[in-house]
Amino acid sequence: MQDEIGEKRSIPSRLEAANSVSEFCEQSALLCQSTWIINRETFYCSAVGRIHPTSEPLREILMCFAPAAVSSPLILVADDEHLVRTIHVDLLKQAGFRTATAASRAEVLACLEEMEPDLLLLDLLLPGTDGVGICQALRGHPRGGAMPILMVTSAEDSTSIHRAFEAGVTDFVTKPVQPELFVHRVRFMLRAADTLKRLRRSEETLAKAQRNARLGCWEWDLPSGQMWLSAEICGFLGYAEEPLRCPLADFLASVHPRDVPPLQKIFTAPVAAGQVLALEYRCLSRSGQEAIVYTQGEAVCDSFGRVRGLSGTMQEMTEHKRTETRLRLLKEAVEALPVGITITDRSGRIIYCNPAEAMIHGFGAEEMLDREARLFAPSRLQKKAVPKHLERAPLWRRESVNRRKGGEEFPVQLASLAVHDADGEFLGLVTTCEDISERKRAEERIHQLAYYDNLTGLPNRWMFRDRLDQALALARRTSREVALLFLDLDRFKLINDTMGHDFGDRLLSAVAERLAVCMRKADTVARLGGDEFVVVLTQMEGYAGATVAAQRIVDEFLQPFELQGRTLYSPPSIGIAIFPMDGDTVDDLIRNADTALYHAKALGGSIYCFFTQEMNLRAVEKIVLETELRQALEAEQFTLYYQPQVNLESGRVVALEALMRWQHPVHGVILPGEFISILEDTGLILRLGEWLLREACAQIGHGQKILPGLEMAVNISSRQFQQPGFLEMVDKVLREAGVAPGLLTLELTESIIMDEPEKSRQLLQQLRERGLGIAIDDFGTGYSSLGYLKNFPIDQLKIDRSFVHEVLTNPDDAGIVEAITVIARRLNLDVVAEGIESREQAEFLSSCGCQAGQGYYFAKPLPPELLWAQLGEGHAVAIPPRVEKKRKRA
Repeated sequence: MQDEIGEKRSIPSRLEAANSVSEFCEQSALLCQSTWIINRETFYCSAVGRIHPTSEPLREILMCFAPAAVSSPLILVADDEHLVRTIHVDLLKQAGFRTATAASRAEVLACLEEMEPDLLLLDLLLPGTDGVGICQALRGHPRGGAMPILMVTSAEDSTSIHRAFEAGVTDFVTKPVQPELFVHRVRFMLRAADTLKRLRRSEETLAKAQRNARLGCWEWDLPSGQMWLSAEICGFLGYAEEPLRCPLADFLASVHPRDVPPLQKIFTAPVAAGQVLALEYRCLSRSGQEAIVYTQGEAVCDSFGRVRGLSGTMQEMTEHKRTETRLRLLKEAVEALPVGITITDRSGRIIYCNPAEAMIHGFGAEEMLDREARLFAPSRLQKKAVPKHLERAPLWRRESVNRRKGGEEFPVQLASLAVHDADGEFLGLVTTCEDISERKRAEERIHQLAYYDNLTGLPNRWMFRDRLDQALALARRTSREVALLFLDLDRFKLINDTMGHDFGDRLLSAVAERLAVCMRKADTVARLGGDEFVVVLTQMEGYAGATVAAQRIVDEFLQPFELQGRTLYSPPSIGIAIFPMDGDTVDDLIRNADTALYHAKALGGSIYCFFTQEMNLRAVEKIVLETELRQALEAEQFTLYYQPQVNLESGRVVALEALMRWQHPVHGVILPGEFISILEDTGLILRLGEWLLREACAQIGHGQKILPGLEMAVNISSRQFQQPGFLEMVDKVLREAGVAPGLLTLELTESIIMDEPEKSRQLLQQLRERGLGIAIDDFGTGYSSLGYLKNFPIDQLKIDRSFVHEVLTNPDDAGIVEAITVIARRLNLDVVAEGIESREQAEFLSSCGCQAGQGYYFAKPLPPELLWAQLGEGHAVAIPPRVEKKRKRA
C-alpha cells in the first residue's frame, strides 16, 4: 500500500495551495477516480492517502468529491498475495463497498491509525505472523476491539479454526472464495456488526438512564433459587457496580426486617403468567443506611407456559420519597394555613387554591379553578392582564378589595411572587390573600380611640390640636381669623359627685350633643377631658363672630337638661382667644383661651370672657409665683404668726389662730391671700398644711405653760379636708405632739363642707368624736347653708370681717351679725367675730351675744417668740369694762 500511495505524496501540498474547484481539478484529475473515506476531520483518498484540510476552502473542495462515499462500508483487505488482494477488492467494489488494502501486519496496524474499517478481510497467513496473531493484536487496539473479522484460509484443520475463534475471529471463508457467497457473507457480517453496535449503544443508553433513574434489573430463577442483580442495583445497595448472583436468602438479608415478609411472599406465592407484582420496601445498604426501593416483576415462563422464575426492575426512591414527603407536608401546611394562597398561570388563570382562599371568597376549591383571578376583584379594579412590572418584581405587597361569591366586597392584603423558569421566562404568580376586615375594623376602632372621645364621640385632644393647626395654617394663607372657645361646666363636680359618675357621663354626652347643634359644620367641637370642651371657629369675623357663637352656646345652655327623670341646669363658663391677635400658635391660643376661662370662672362663671393682655400678665405672674412657692417650700421660708382670740366679756385671751406667712427674701412678709389659691391649685397645700398643723400643735404645748387651757385654731384647706387619710394624719400629728384633741379647733369654710355634704358630715362627726373643735370660718360669705347647720357637728361660727368692718354704720351688716348670733344661740354654737378694729365694734358685738373676737384692736398676728413675750405668765389683754348687752344700731 505504501508503494501505491507513495507516488502521490506531492498531491496534498498541491491541494493545500488550490483556491478553487477548477484549479484543484486541473491539478488533481486523479482524485475524481479515487476511493474516498471520510472520518471526522480527516479525508482519506486511495490515490493520495490521508489529507488533513488546513483551510475552509480546501474542506469545501474535498467535500465536492467525497460526499458520495460517506455511507458506503469500508472493507480492509489484508493478504500478502497481490493477486488475491486484487480479486477480493474487485469483488467488493462491484458489490458497492469501499476498500483499502494491506499486505502485512504493519500495514494493517498503520491503516487502523488512519481509518476505521467496518470489516477486516484477513488472510490466515501473513508475512511475519499468522492471522491469529494479528487478530489478537487487533482485539487490543481501540479501533479493532469490536470490528468484525472475516478470516480467509485454505487450512481446514479444526485446531487452526479453534485458535482463530479464540483469538477473536468472527467468521471464516475458504480459498478460493465463491463470489456470490463471499459477498453475502460480508454483507451478513456487516449487518450483524451494525446490529451489535446499535445493541451496545442501546445498552449503554439504557444503563446510563438506569443509573440516572437509580433503576436496575433483577431475575430470579425458580429451579436454582438464585437471584441475579444488575450492576445498578448493586451500586445503590452499596456493592461493587457489577452484576451479582446470589441466593434469594442473601438478597433478603439486605431488606429491612419489617419488610421481609411481604417481599418474601412475592417469591413464594403462586403467580400467573402476565401477572405484575409490585412492592415498595426498605433496604439496608452495606453502610447501614436505609434506602427505599420500588420493585416490579412478572413471571418468566418456558415454552410450555410453566413459570420458571421472575424478572423485573428495582428503583431506588429514597430521595424521591423524601421529596414526596416534603411536598406532601408542604401541601398539608399550605392547606392548613389560615391565609389564602392561589397559583395562577401566565394568563392569570387559577391553577391551584388552598381551602382558606376558597373559604375567604365563599367558594369551593374546585369552583375557583380555571377562573381568572382578576374576576374576584370589583369591576373597577379588574385588570385584563398581569402587570408587566409584576412579572419582574420579586414580591409585590398591596392592599386591595375582593368580592365574595354573593358580591359582598371586603378588604384584603395581597402579596404576589412571580415565578420564572430556568431561562427567566415568566410562568405565573403565587399570591397570598388575607381577609383584613377585622384588622380594618380594629384600625378604625384604634383611630376612633386615638382621635375621638370614647364617651361623647367628639374629637379628643389630639384630633383637636390637629384640626386647630390646620385651621391656623389655612387662616395664615387666606388672612382670616380663627376663634378658640374654651368651655367647662359650672357646678359639674358637684353634680357628678352628688348624682354619681354614670349620671355625670350622661350629662357630658348631652352637653356634647348641644354643642354640636350650636356649631356649624365647618367648626370643630372637641372634648379635652372631664367637663372641658373646646370649639374651633373658622370662617368668622373676629370678635363679633366669636361673640355670636359664644352667646348662642350660653342661650342654648339656659335650657335645662332632662336626664333620668331629673331636671337640672349646668351653664358653661367660656374663655375666648382670637387668632392672630391673641396668639399665633396652637399652644398660644390654648393657653390664652384657658386664661380667659379662668377669668370667667373667677367672675362667678356662667359667662364668656375674651382674652386680654392683662390676663396674660396675671397668668405669667401666677406661673412665676408657683415656681417661687415650690422653692420657698424647699428653703423653709414659711412661718406661722399667731393672733389671739379674746373673750369679749372678760377680756382674757382664750385661744390663738395660727396664720401662715411667707418670708420672701425680696418682698418680705407675704400674706396668705396672695398665694393660698395657688397652693390649692398645685396641691402644695397638702404638704404645707401638714407642716402648719404640726407647728401649731407644737405651740399648744408651749402655750399651756403660759395660759393653761389656751386653745389653738388652725385653718384647713379644701384639698386637705378632701384628701384620703386626712383623719389619720390629724391623729398622728396630735399623738406625736402630745396634745389633747380638745385644745385644737379646725376651721373650715362653709364651701368646703358643702362641696360633698354627706362625706363632710361623716368626717366632721369622726373629728368631733375625737374631741376636736369644729368652726365654720367666714360664715355667711359662701353657700346658703343655714338649712344644713343643724345636721353638721359644729361648735363655732366665725363672723367674717366683711360684716364686722361696717357693722356700726351699715344696718344690713348689723342685721346679719345679729341674725348669726341668734341662730348660733338657738343651735348652741359659740360665735367668734373677726376683724375687730375698735372698742365700739367690740362692744356692739358683745351686746349682740358674740362670745369672742379677734382683730387689730386686740393684737396683730405675731411670731411666737413676740407673742409669748407680750402675753407673759397669766397676762390678759386689757379691754374696757363689760357693757350692757343691748342692740346698738347706727
